[in-house]
Amino acid sequence: YENEDPVVKFTEQQLAEIRKTTLARIICENLDITGDMQRAAFDLPSNFLNPRVPCNSMPQIDLSAWRENVVQGCQIGGKNVNVGDSAFPSPCTSCICTNEGPQCASLRITDCAQLAREWPRDVILRDDVCSAQCGLVLQNATPQGRNIPISLRPPPQRIARSRIVQQQTATTPFTFQGFQFPDLSQFIG
Repeated sequence: YENEDPVVKFTEQQLAEIRKTTLARIICENLDITGDMQRAAFDLPSNFLNPRVPCNSMPQIDLSAWRENVVQGCQIGGKNVNVGDSAFPSPCTSCICTNEGPQCASLRITDCAQLAREWPRDVILRDDVCSAQCGLVLQNATPQGRNIPISLRPPPQRIARSRIVQQQTATTPFTFQGFQFPDLSQFIG
């Protein structure tokens, strides 16, 4: 019962309650007539080593640690969000609060300029999802993000069809601001 699986593991408070109870106390609770019981239930009673003590003197388990407190909401991006509502923990991630907790998904950005108007540039660049979609555009912008053309949008998604690509002779790799892109033509189909 002690493991690291967050779905089934006991809380620290529950483990403390489990550890403080004894088999002797459980037997006492299940007797029709309460009386005395030795502390170590499977050992013979002994006046010195295993004395019989009143059942009500043994520590009792507090089951309130198992009470389910229904939390009406989630913590998303440092904000309390009600069940059914959504919030943005980062510019390109949206989370919906459910009874099981927040469920998050990456957003597909269709307008980098709109993103830059709604979020600070440094916050966008720290978000891996945003950087993958709009990073090249924002790297060249001023810190205020005012040099981003309004019409600048990521290219539309294309439907890819498989086809046989003829091997081309060696071509000069494309470079961008000193970065040389690898030749991936053999993987494009």
